[in-house]
Amino acid sequence: RNPAVHLPFPWYHVPNGRLFRLDDNNDLSGLPRTTRARFIRKTLAARELGVPWYQIFLTGSWERDLAQNFAWAFRRATAAFLSKTFRVPIDLIDIDDEESDTDEFGSVSIDTTKTTGDATCNAEDEMPEKDMEETNALVQAMLEENLLALYQNLDPGKVRIKFKMQPIACRFESALVVPMFTRQHVKKDPSLKGAYQKIEAEFVDSGSVQKVREMAEKLHKQAGSTGERALIAEVSIDCMESLQVYDAESGDLIQDGSFAVPDDNAGGGEKGENNEQQMQPVQHLVRMEMVTSRAAEPGGRYMGSWQIIDWDDFLEGNVWH
Repeated sequence: RNPAVHLPFPWYHVPNGRLFRLDDNNDLSGLPRTTRARFIRKTLAARELGVPWYQIFLTGSWERDLAQNFAWAFRRATAAFLSKTFRVPIDLIDIDDEESDTDEFGSVSIDTTKTTGDATCNAEDEMPEKDMEETNALVQAMLEENLLALYQNLDPGKVRIKFKMQPIACRFESALVVPMFTRQHVKKDPSLKGAYQKIEAEFVDSGSVQKVREMAEKLHKQAGSTGERALIAEVSIDCMESLQVYDAESGDLIQDGSFAVPDDNAGGGEKGENNEQQMQPVQHLVRMEMVTSRAAEPGGRYMGSWQIIDWDDFLEGNVWH
């Protein structure tokens, strides 16, 4: 797992950082990493989305559109779970300036260290219950439960946070289709977990087509004819960002970006309200998943809703297939 998962506020914030597996062409599919194999997986994913052939082979516009949609979803989901955790109205955190020519992706900003000024950002203020219910529903829709669980023990009464994030660029990284069953099927039948990776591992180890065929037939019988498939895609998002986390009681800095501040240094800096940090360039990797199902017309597919299942490999991709 990403080591930042053990921080007071789990967040990956390493200047100019990039996950090593991206340079190793590892999309966590368990399948070959060759250019040809990755292109086939990407093409199948595009067709699952109903992308025309000319966009796949000529323009590539579907990759740019998908990356931009993921960047928006990442910003919105980040604002939503910060709103839920620190009980600050999401409209004060999620800034979407549609009239700006330079702020294409919007931004996220929250400061719960304030004791004066805008009271709505003060950690002691409570969101209206109706707003809290709407924010909870948004968070649960946008973030997979295993990812959300990373933050369930975060106590807003014990920490204060100063966080700014402005996405500035994004790019498509990978996509794949998992046929026959989905994450929900694995939850109902845990023996299905890792089924496709086991088949690939068997082929790599033995090279036996017969053995692989037998495993695939067994999997088909076990999963049944659900008509559902899972579509998984990844996009990297470049951001300008700053993050500091403070102890609520002492006011000491306890986390700077993705690094915990040692106890003997925690009290050495400015307190949160007076400490302004410069934003730095960082990169996030967002992994999203959607379930598609068989449509009434021949060859047609119904599209589900995208959900963030992991970011920056905190859950090692949250792989179930």
